[in-house]
Amino acid sequence: MDQHLPRAYTVRAAIALAAAIPRRRSDRRRFAGRPLPARDEVLLAKSATDHGALLRFLDDAPQLSALTRAAAAAQELHRADADYGIELAAWSGKRYSPDGVPAQNAVRAVASAPRVRDFADAQLTDAAGQDGAVLTVLATTGDEPADRLRAGEAASAVVLTATRLNLASCLISEPLELTSTRGLIRDCVLGGALEPQLVVRVGYLPEGAAPLPATPRRPIGEVLRPLAHPYGVGLPVPAELRGR
Repeated sequence: MDQHLPRAYTVRAAIALAAAIPRRRSDRRRFAGRPLPARDEVLLAKSATDHGALLRFLDDAPQLSALTRAAAAAQELHRADADYGIELAAWSGKRYSPDGVPAQNAVRAVASAPRVRDFADAQLTDAAGQDGAVLTVLATTGDEPADRLRAGEAASAVVLTATRLNLASCLISEPLELTSTRGLIRDCVLGGALEPQLVVRVGYLPEGAAPLPATPRRPIGEVLRPLAHPYGVGLPVPAELRGR
C-alpha cells in the first residue's frame, strides 16, 4: 500500500476498485442529461483527494465556456499540425491491433464540445441530442513529476469509482497538451490556483445505449517483466512470464 495514502484508503477499497477494471471503458459518446446524485459527486471527489489530487466539478457558465474554448482551440491547432495528424492516424482507427484506439470504440469529433479527438476511421454510432456529461477537471497544487504521478493515480481511481457507481466516463487530455490552452484552463477554469492535469467527463448513457466492447490489450508478458522473486518465497512465477 502506498505510504502516502491516508489510512482511510484501505486494502478493501483498493480491491473494490480493482474489481471494476474489467468493466471500465473510455466512453466518448454523448451522455444523457441526468444530474449526478450528490453522494456520487462526493465519492468521486474523495477518490481524487485520497491520491493527492483534487476533482473540480464545473457548474457555472463561465467555467464551462472557457473549457469549451480551450478544447476547440486545441483541436484547431492540432488539425493544423501535420505531424500530429500522422501520429493520430497511426494509433487510432485500429481493427486488428492490440494497440491504439479501435475504430469500433471511436466516435466522430464534435468541434463545439471538449469530448473527442479526430480519430481515424471512427465507426462508433453516437447517441443523439446534446451531450449531458458532467465536466470535471482533475488538478494538483503543483506540476512536478510527483504531482503528475499523483494525478495519474487519482485519474485511475476516479474512473474506476465511476464504473463502480454505474457511471460512464472518459478522460480528456487534448486541451492540456498545449501550453496556451492549458494556461486558459488554469487561469479561467481553476482561477490560477491549481494545475490542471486532466479533464474527466462523467455521466449516464442514454437509455438503451449498448455497452462498448473491451479494447484489446497486449499479453501481460509483453508489458511486464518480473524482478528476482517478485512473488515471494515459494510462489511460482506465472508460466507466461518465465524466461523473460
